[in-house]
Amino acid sequence: MVKTSGGKIAAYVSKYSNRSSGAGYRTSIQAFLRCTYGLKLHDENKVKLIHDYEKLLDDYLNDKNRKHSEDVKAFSEYLVRASSSKQSARQLLTYAAKFLRAQGITVLPEFIQDIKRETKGGSESIDETLTNEMICRILQGADVRNRAIFLCAASSGLRIGELLSLSMSDINLDSQPVRITVRAAKSKNKHSRFTFITPEALTAVRAWLKVKETYLVQSSKHNRNLIKAGISNPVKTDSDLLFPVSDSQVNASWEACLIKAGLHVKGEGKSFKFHSLRKFFYSRLAMALPEKLVQALVGHNGYLDSSYLRITPEYAAAEYLKVQDVLTCCVPETVKETIKSLVIETAALKKQDGVQYESIEYLRSVNTAQQDAIKDMQARIEKIELGEGKQFNITLTDNVPEATLRKFLDVMREIGGNGEIHHN
Repeated sequence: MVKTSGGKIAAYVSKYSNRSSGAGYRTSIQAFLRCTYGLKLHDENKVKLIHDYEKLLDDYLNDKNRKHSEDVKAFSEYLVRASSSKQSARQLLTYAAKFLRAQGITVLPEFIQDIKRETKGGSESIDETLTNEMICRILQGADVRNRAIFLCAASSGLRIGELLSLSMSDINLDSQPVRITVRAAKSKNKHSRFTFITPEALTAVRAWLKVKETYLVQSSKHNRNLIKAGISNPVKTDSDLLFPVSDSQVNASWEACLIKAGLHVKGEGKSFKFHSLRKFFYSRLAMALPEKLVQALVGHNGYLDSSYLRITPEYAAAEYLKVQDVLTCCVPETVKETIKSLVIETAALKKQDGVQYESIEYLRSVNTAQQDAIKDMQARIEKIELGEGKQFNITLTDNVPEATLRKFLDVMREIGGNGEIHHN
């Protein structure tokens, strides 16, 4: 059968500005209809079958002999068998029940809760927290887009929905550290906040932005047949989103990278969820920063109050810079120490400017050489992780301590880099 355009499913999904939410509802109702009518998702050759879900839904709603509660019960049992996790099964069940209620079908909340309790238990996630080394192993199996997504999540503490809702205007790539604004409309608890990412994540983001347009064009061509069949939505090649991808795609990529890293054994309770990156962020910073600041950065409800409003972006950024090395995953420890030293000296130079001169006139005409030295030092922080075999040249100015740069040179040589120090 060929899927027709328009209809109740399409109209319901279109109400959601968040693509991942809309995709979740579409996936759940399509799965419900396949379960109800005994249809398969793929044929014997693993090719996805095309069904007219809009017509199937109309037939279902017009059938006065259907016993809806029994259908929902059968669907829950189907989900437990077919879903990758019981958590995923419960989420799809919630989506389907809400959609059916919107179509005038009575599905009592108490009935759904009873089913959820029956499908609960046997958790497939583990309590162990990801380590920096584990994340580095996971990143080895990630492409340029997923590497950027994973590192942003690990160094910012963002939820997957918040991360995938970011537009380009929500991230300041030129700030130190890179600042991310989570808008109230896109946050889980409807409170706006800010957080940051590490230089390691920034490098990954810049690498992704270089190929983003090409990537989206290729994705659009790849989905052409699925779009014609009505299975997939067109890919916007000019999307303003930082990561124009659905959460289901990210979760699938995450699981694939876990398998490659040897960190996922299906069915044996050994699976780290994408949410584990948020847990990593919280656990690492909780040992180094004040609790209220950490809670505010991750967006926990109890801390987004008046005390959070007193946390200035400047204060939070300064505190984050001091400890960002604990969130860095794939940089040698010796290089992390150099990053920390350079960050401290950069902050000292900026503070010196502020202490010695307070007038706006001076700030407008501040010494160009000193500002260039600060920018140069910040650029080196971002480039340190270029790693083994890279060529570098350093030019000393009167404003940059020679001992610091010589320490940097020693570290780079330790990891296989080649370079020289010159004097102005």
